[in-house]
Amino acid sequence: MTHHVQLDLAIPAELPRGFSGYLENNSLLSPGYIETLGYDILFEHPIELSGSGCNGSCKATIRGPGVSKEGCTTRTWPITPPMLSSMNAAWGIWKDSFTTEGTPMTRLPAFSIYLATPFEHPVREAMTLEVGYVEWSEDLHGTYTLKECYLLPAIVEYEILVEGSVVSLPRNADQGKVLHLANNTNPFRWANDSTRQENTMISITSFMAVQMTTNTSVNLTPTSGVYSIEYYSMSPETFRHLRPGWTSSRSVVFNDPTETVVSEINQAFLRGSTMVGSWSNLTELVDPGVATNQSVMAAQTVTQNVFHSDMVWFAAAAAVQFVTVFFILPMFWGYWTVGSNLTMSPFSTALALDAPLLNEVNSAAGPCGVVEKLGSVKIKLGMTGVVGSGAEVATTGRLGLDKERVVWEPRRGDRFSS
Repeated sequence: MTHHVQLDLAIPAELPRGFSGYLENNSLLSPGYIETLGYDILFEHPIELSGSGCNGSCKATIRGPGVSKEGCTTRTWPITPPMLSSMNAAWGIWKDSFTTEGTPMTRLPAFSIYLATPFEHPVREAMTLEVGYVEWSEDLHGTYTLKECYLLPAIVEYEILVEGSVVSLPRNADQGKVLHLANNTNPFRWANDSTRQENTMISITSFMAVQMTTNTSVNLTPTSGVYSIEYYSMSPETFRHLRPGWTSSRSVVFNDPTETVVSEINQAFLRGSTMVGSWSNLTELVDPGVATNQSVMAAQTVTQNVFHSDMVWFAAAAAVQFVTVFFILPMFWGYWTVGSNLTMSPFSTALALDAPLLNEVNSAAGPCGVVEKLGSVKIKLGMTGVVGSGAEVATTGRLGLDKERVVWEPRRGDRFSS
């Protein structure tokens, strides 16, 4: 069942100024919660709130901190088959020629992610993202692409899923929609004196850089005019962006990792914002007018038993039960005058009906007396009181229960008597 509820979420729309700590005398001093944030990201712990007001599964739209790609530049270099067997091949902004075991080799970029804090952005604290990736097909024609962007702090609109007190971003929703840039940060500068400089992003940048930075190169070795390719320093992040099928063909295609990097940084920012919702001075550390707590409407889905009771049918069923009890009750009336304990046990019924199997048991012994007397006796269902036997003599008897040793197993041609 789905209905709309109001959620009160302690998620500020911006990371507060100074979230990462501060620089003083060229040293970065980070608060203790930064270590907790990195630990939670590394081990993918759930993002938890102190409370949300959601009693099921709630989908809502919120504003939260993230990054916006700005000032992106893209450069592309062509790759041709002759280049793959040439020591003079070159693409990208670097190459390395060297010799291993007497064989000349050229190492060129194949896939890379480089994330860092820039010094040169004039307006606000930012990250620099540089990604490079090769793409070549079966015929060995292709390209190498190098993309560079600033990642600037921004307010982003996210579609979130809240389950109890746990917040998550549904698949493909973690990039969000950039609404506008945040203005509560200052450009990063190294300080050689005791001047304290607050930093918002640098600790997250440093942590994410360690997690995501990769630099995979391709080694080209000319051997009798035939190319030989060897990949160097392939990391898990490299395989994550390598398209399937490369091991069984000559085509090598890497996906552009830019959006993946942005998504993971956004998740880190959103996780960080849930850690500061209770700060008493939060409004002083974000831009004027930016919400520090959000009340949003959400579609709440609750799974519950749904039923409807028809009281007319219930009353009729209850009346039938009472009438049945009324008619059966006289059959048991006066049981206390019998002088023996009576139960609904089938042993009591068998004793009352004088079952032949219980002839050896006192008729007033009750079920316990039957168990004490015959508890070890094996019984069997079959023909009892058999008259006649043998392979050619028809057998007559009753179908019933008796001691196993005197019960006859019915055969074709046997007759049951009254």
